[in-house]
Amino acid sequence: MARYVRCINWEKHQGDKRRPTNPWIKVYRKMLDNRRYMELDDGSGRLLVLLWLLASEKDNAIPVMELGWRLRRDEAQVENELRTLVEAEFVEVFDA
Repeated sequence: MARYVRCINWEKHQGDKRRPTNPWIKVYRKMLDNRRYMELDDGSGRLLVLLWLLASEKDNAIPVMELGWRLRRDEAQVENELRTLVEAEFVEVFDA
């Protein structure tokens, strides 16, 4: 069984809701007032934005096993930052 990451409230970041995959996403200025986002360390905050970009490409079902290679980051670091994003309720990990 494969593990995937899904961005919570993904629909508000989609560029064009009529298409499951988009070449662009929306990032709102109100993220500056989002306490949970502003309390993330730099690595986790960056990972969240990268996950939004991947969600636009993967119809919000991002294979966990691809993350390290795709983002050119250490897999252990990605796993640690994913836990932070799950705890902050920005993403969820699921099996399919």
